Amino acid sequence: MTKPVCYFLVGAPYMGKSHYVENDSVLKTLPVVSSDLELLKLCDKEGIAYHEGFGRLFMQAKDAMNRRLSQVIRDRVDFVYDRTNLTVQGRSLMIRRLKDAGYSIRCLNFGVPVTQEEKELAASRRKTRLRQIIPEDVFASMCGQFVPPTVAEGFDEVREIRMIP
Repeated sequence: MTKPVCYFLVGAPYMGKSHYVENDSVLKTLPVVSSDLELLKLCDKEGIAYHEGFGRLFMQAKDAMNRRLSQVIRDRVDFVYDRTNLTVQGRSLMIRRLKDAGYSIRCLNFGVPVTQEEKELAASRRKTRLRQIIPEDVFASMCGQFVPPTVAEGFDEVREIRMIP
């Protein structure tokens, strides 16, 4: 029997993770497990912006994401895990859970903005993504925490993907 696959996204906000999934012929057909998607649903329901609901609704969104995660694992289906996943420590529990459940884990690493062009594109996306504003200092802190993923962490494959304009 073929192992189910988790497409494990890694990268800072505004690096094109969700855009990539929405435009990939395989990934766009799969369930997406994402605390951001769950938070956006809750914010929409309350008629507020992402940044307005983040502090108050994040735990609810995380709980909803975990329920969805449990369901896709129980169903043994391929899926996309769309979070920032910036550190080894932050990725380790999920990798262990997926391995214990018999999943193959393919990491798609979008990284953080490095080149001037990537930094400008991230800044432009930040200004235009009005539903999901992340304060500049928080974004910079997140980028500073980034540790590139490796196969040694438990990924079956790590693929580098640079920003999509």
